Amino acid sequence: MLAEILPLLSDGATEAALFSAEAIEGATGLGIDWTLINTAAARWATDYAGKLVKGITKTTRGNVGQHVAEFVETPGMTIGDLRQKLATLPAFNDNRARMVAVTEVTRSYFAGNMATVRTYENEGLFTWEKRWSTVNDGLVCQICRPLHRKKVAGLDTPFETLVGPLQGPPAHPSCRCAISFIPVIGES
Repeated sequence: MLAEILPLLSDGATEAALFSAEAIEGATGLGIDWTLINTAAARWATDYAGKLVKGITKTTRGNVGQHVAEFVETPGMTIGDLRQKLATLPAFNDNRARMVAVTEVTRSYFAGNMATVRTYENEGLFTWEKRWSTVNDGLVCQICRPLHRKKVAGLDTPFETLVGPLQGPPAHPSCRCAISFIPVIGES
């Protein structure tokens, strides 16, 4: 099921980026290169993915980062493909590989999106709202369910959650949530 859901989340993140690009381009006439999102997500994954995974060596952590970056950069690669790669690493079984794949992809896309929109905000043309989205199915947890479609103003404003303030997902291991960034034009 995750193999079917995560591509939808990725597509949703892409659609959110395109929506933001259209809104910005329509209001300002600026062209924006939204391919930076995947580039930033892959860079972030290479450098940081796996940092929170407990009980693995530095080498294995580096391999997690490389595999997650490969997922982000490879069109058509599925979360199942990533899970299979992770399952070959020391200290991983199939269940742990699935959990780490979902969590680290979620974290990488959020970090890549955040880095990209921050770059544009630093140009001084507009600010952002963040909107939390869940998959909105029966598997959504009690932490994420109340966050569905909640908005906060500003990139650095946290969402208040049952586990404390969070900038964005993942809120927990295997979190399937995403953040949409909505441009606020002319109010920077």
